[in-house]
Amino acid sequence: MGSALIAAFAGWADSVAQQADPLAGAPVLERPIDCLASPGGRCWIQTFMDHDLEDGVSDSYCGSRTDNRSNRFGQAHQGLDIGPLDWAAWDTDIRVLAAAAGTVRGTRDGLADAQVTKDGRDALEPQACGNGVRIDHGGGWQTMYCHLKQGSVSVSQGQRVEAGQPLGLVGSSGLSSFPHLHFQVMRQEGTDDPATRRLIPYDPYTGAALTEPCVVRRRPLWSAAALRDLPYTHLHIIKFGFAGQAPNFQNLLKDLRPMDSFTPKEGQPLYAFAYTAGTAPGDTIKLHVEDGRGRTLLSGTLPLKKRAGRHWAAADVTQGRSFKRLKTAEGAWPDGPYRLVVSVVDSSRDGVEEASTLLELNPAP
Repeated sequence: MGSALIAAFAGWADSVAQQADPLAGAPVLERPIDCLASPGGRCWIQTFMDHDLEDGVSDSYCGSRTDNRSNRFGQAHQGLDIGPLDWAAWDTDIRVLAAAAGTVRGTRDGLADAQVTKDGRDALEPQACGNGVRIDHGGGWQTMYCHLKQGSVSVSQGQRVEAGQPLGLVGSSGLSSFPHLHFQVMRQEGTDDPATRRLIPYDPYTGAALTEPCVVRRRPLWSAAALRDLPYTHLHIIKFGFAGQAPNFQNLLKDLRPMDSFTPKEGQPLYAFAYTAGTAPGDTIKLHVEDGRGRTLLSGTLPLKKRAGRHWAAADVTQGRSFKRLKTAEGAWPDGPYRLVVSVVDSSRDGVEEASTLLELNPAP
């Protein structure tokens, strides 16, 4: 058999093998960001891949934790958005890391970090990724890292990088309204000729292509450690706890954090709150607060009526009837520590996400 025929046969065999296993040659991906999105971590997964190419949404596991983006695949969000809990956490400089070894195919830097509104979207569409890095891992596989902080990109085109190597910092450049990393996995179909080349996004959680329905399951592209650090949850409690000021959407995004301790004062409010993702109309958020003796101070349920990517609930513990009754009877704030239990109930799947925390009461001045 001639060498040309052998080469042709080998090429045909490789093509058939790739069709049989679209994940052939795929790299094992490590965590692309230097923070955890698991419970207690300082980051969270804002948006998963959307496998519904029309007007609806369908994330990696057929849930609603994704959204629509206008692009060449219709309305589908093509990757994974991971970011800090709020703007204050972004100020600590969170590193973006190479998910696997490869060669830098291209970079961009110099675009300002911003909070883009609807009015500014069209102007930024050509530079939607913002400051970014693209890495070629061989075998047609590439990863892309978008919205990096201005001036932070630390690699250059043609440079060889290893898994875990810093590429830059999380930012809000390009088409971004909040600091985050947009991470995208792609496999190239066709040749390097731009006329025939096509990059197909793949879901790192299931191994399904963006163009396939969410029920397709192959195998994760993530390593076991990355799956542990970046878990999928249908419902997610972003942050929760007690606060001395009234929570609202603006301060939850900016810098509101739960307190570990509190000094009771006459007339001082004490809010219990929860900030959630993956919730939808018909779901409920329940806040239940007990004192140090297990007595109920506040118990309330908020039914969610509006469709939104995130919801929040808050209540002033000191305005609850049970709190007022105990305070009047005992002549002081009920004993601590106070315990808050947050329960988020998914009406469509009968799922429940729960979390709890304690607040220590300091001696009154």
